[in-house]
Amino acid sequence: MSKFFRHIFLFIFLLIAQFNVAQQFKFDIINHEKGLNSSKINKLYKDSRGLLWICGDGAGLFSYNGYEFKNYNKVNQHENLFVADIIENENKQLVLSSKYLGILFFEGNKFIKLTKLTDKKNTPHTNVSKFVKTKKGIYGFSTSNIYFIDNENKVTNVKDLKKLSISKITSAETINNELVLFGTEKGLFEYNFKNNTLKILSNFKNEVTICKGINSTILVADLEGNIFEVLFNKSIIKANKLLITIKSKSGEVFKITNILQNLNENIWFTGTKETGIGILYNTNKYTILDNKNGVPASNLI
Repeated sequence: MSKFFRHIFLFIFLLIAQFNVAQQFKFDIINHEKGLNSSKINKLYKDSRGLLWICGDGAGLFSYNGYEFKNYNKVNQHENLFVADIIENENKQLVLSSKYLGILFFEGNKFIKLTKLTDKKNTPHTNVSKFVKTKKGIYGFSTSNIYFIDNENKVTNVKDLKKLSISKITSAETINNELVLFGTEKGLFEYNFKNNTLKILSNFKNEVTICKGINSTILVADLEGNIFEVLFNKSIIKANKLLITIKSKSGEVFKITNILQNLNENIWFTGTKETGIGILYNTNKYTILDNKNGVPASNLI
């Protein structure tokens, strides 16, 4: 991990001009000098009250109200928490995944419950990588299991994933009242929580990352720079359209590792340290951001 990666944590971009290649962006670097004392950021999450929560590696959980940070880094006798993901439940409590402890529950300004993930022999399970929320409750996805968390904060192991032999879960999204998709290094999987079944989608068999798009679509991006727009009818792919293939400024493949579509229908994507960050506008034109746009790209990823 590079020195830059360890010390540059969060860029907040504010659009200040019309879209074009030479567009300038204003950004703030929020790091230890402003109270964010973490060597790595795993997740940013805005709760129903508009409060920003930041999951740190070894530094626990941070809240940020736009002015100051508060840090929560101890549960029972455990300190230096590694928080992988976070989501809010129906009771407005925060549900967190700890890399070494299990699943944490947070309310107000304190942790209220810890559920360790173990098998019948008390052997620790792999931590949850991604949470999703459904009308039924919350599902947590690890590389070895799927967990269900009800509104009473009871955690149940509902599906064994060990036979898949996956080592990474990149993303997960709730699609409809019966379906969750999750991306891995082996492709895109479909979990039907209504009947507790699982299958791989043959359209995507390489490493992918996903996010919700507009009009009930799902965006799927891969390490070849491809961005697809996918539409489901219940558990069946109704439409699958390749929007574009992104190239780096040097003309090489842009390996997309994260993707997000905002309300303006623009798609933000990130790659490796070398390729940086980019924006795909709704005109299907894209810009790779670097220091010419006011962004030190080598420090982004």
